[in-house]
Amino acid sequence: MKICILPDVHENWDIFNKNLENALNDKSLDKIIVLGDYCDCHDTDKNIKNHGIVTAKNIKNLANIDDSRLDRLVGNHDFKYIAGFPCSGPSDYYKWLETYKEAFLSNLYKFKIAVKYDNWVFSHAGFSRTWFENVYNTFKLRFGIDNPLPNDPVDLSNMLFWSKHWKPFDFSDRCIDPYGDSIFSPPTWIRPDALLRSSY
Repeated sequence: MKICILPDVHENWDIFNKNLENALNDKSLDKIIVLGDYCDCHDTDKNIKNHGIVTAKNIKNLANIDDSRLDRLVGNHDFKYIAGFPCSGPSDYYKWLETYKEAFLSNLYKFKIAVKYDNWVFSHAGFSRTWFENVYNTFKLRFGIDNPLPNDPVDLSNMLFWSKHWKPFDFSDRCIDPYGDSIFSPPTWIRPDALLRSSY
């Protein structure tokens, strides 16, 4: 299987859209996976007026691409807008909160937490065994034995995401370390050192 990975966007839409167009035109690709973080530009020199409107429009455009090869994943910079979890970040977080939230929620089922192909798992950050077991056991108790849960982290994460059970993905208060270096960090926000300590 030939897979193209497009990493964090961070509002660099010109570059991203050009790379995405090239990937979509490459018929030899079996899958195109966008790893998320569509929001929050890190380029301090970039001063686009109403960049939030541009980003919301591009998120909707991405969601509306009709190509079965395309998977759109969610990163931590997206999730804080989707679920409305306040956290440290750009100073204009609250300015664009509702705009970004609407762009994602109006297309929620087009986005995923993770995908799996040929026994390779793709997510924004990775799956901690500790995080997965904690979430699985919590929801198993909540839903009861008559409602079996997927025992696969990819399937469980996407199910919780689409059903708007978002608390397990909250990286602002669930993680011991605010920078993702915790084995309790979700798949949208875990750092390599923590992932190595508790990799699924």
